[in-house]
Amino acid sequence: AAGVVYARVLGSVLSRPEIRDGEWRQCATGPPMDESSSWENIVAHCAWDARGRAVLVLVNYSPAQAVGHVVLPNELVAAPLGHPLPSCDWPAHRVGREGPAPL
Repeated sequence: AAGVVYARVLGSVLSRPEIRDGEWRQCATGPPMDESSSWENIVAHCAWDARGRAVLVLVNYSPAQAVGHVVLPNELVAAPLGHPLPSCDWPAHRVGREGPAPL
């Protein structure tokens, strides 16, 4: 059952145009306000296309929960999107031991 769920989530992500044809950049990560060191386990990349569609991909390489900040590349932040860049409105999924869940 879990394999079917992961395949569905992965298939929906890989079919997005910004994933296949977009511009990719690694994102810098930094510590959260509480100075926890768990942010060091986070790797972040983003991709965007000419229409302004963007995807942020985060991976926590730790078995424990991690917190931190992600800094988007200047090319994405300064892109003339024609609308404000959303801060938390991007479609996101968390995949963990319980399966995918909206963030």
